[in-house]
Amino acid sequence: MKTILVPTDFSDNAENALQYAIAMANAFEANIELVHTFHLSQRAGMIVSVQERMRIEAHKDLKKMVEEKQKELTQGNKMDFHLVRDYAPEGIAYFAKKLKADIIIMGTKGASGVKGAIWGSVASRLIAMTSTPVLAIPKYYNQFKLEHILFAVDNPTFNDAEVLAPLKEIAERAGAKVTAFNMAVPIHVDVDENTETLSTSQVIQDIADDYYQSFDHDLKQSIIQYVMKNKTDMVCMIRKERGFFVDIMHASATKKIIFDAPVPLLILHQEEK
Repeated sequence: MKTILVPTDFSDNAENALQYAIAMANAFEANIELVHTFHLSQRAGMIVSVQERMRIEAHKDLKKMVEEKQKELTQGNKMDFHLVRDYAPEGIAYFAKKLKADIIIMGTKGASGVKGAIWGSVASRLIAMTSTPVLAIPKYYNQFKLEHILFAVDNPTFNDAEVLAPLKEIAERAGAKVTAFNMAVPIHVDVDENTETLSTSQVIQDIADDYYQSFDHDLKQSIIQYVMKNKTDMVCMIRKERGFFVDIMHASATKKIIFDAPVPLLILHQEEK
């Protein structure tokens, strides 16, 4: 992991996500790229200087933030910033691709009120349009600890090692235990006659230390209950362009996982082949 992209709207929760990113950057010796997006609709008679003032103020705030936070990077790694006039999801996705970011770390909720509602929806919209892994940091989550990661997967025979590469790197660098959590009960499964457990793919066996199967139809509640009972530090899920996740990524229950998860949520992407 070389580059961490951190979007900011200058809210407390964006600051919280940045602190998490700094801790991860120090642990993995990665650089941080801050990005702030702003968009002002052009209307007839609008004074251009309003937009310019927005740009100048944001640039000043970003520069000050980098000057202060650079001191917290302890491995010789660097922090830089970027300012882009665009809608937040589009601008963040663009810079993640341009900078070849390994991961995007952002808060799931921003400032209170209308601004918070808008920023809160950015995470789910961004996840739907980027191929870069996204790590969503819950509001008020203020610790960096990676000892136990829950990998929630709908198919025990999932075998795309490339998709799981970011999770594998994070787990190995942190020395974290990974539990494969089967979220759905397939109609046809292979069962190991000796252990009477589901047979999993070699890819899952290579990354997971143990396996857990949930029979709860309430996806959000099942994951949250496991996290709370088993001292889990991160949840990882896969977004597919087609199939299982194409439906539930836009369902209210799954969006609640993004917004209500008690620990950081890592979203990986499986592109259609």
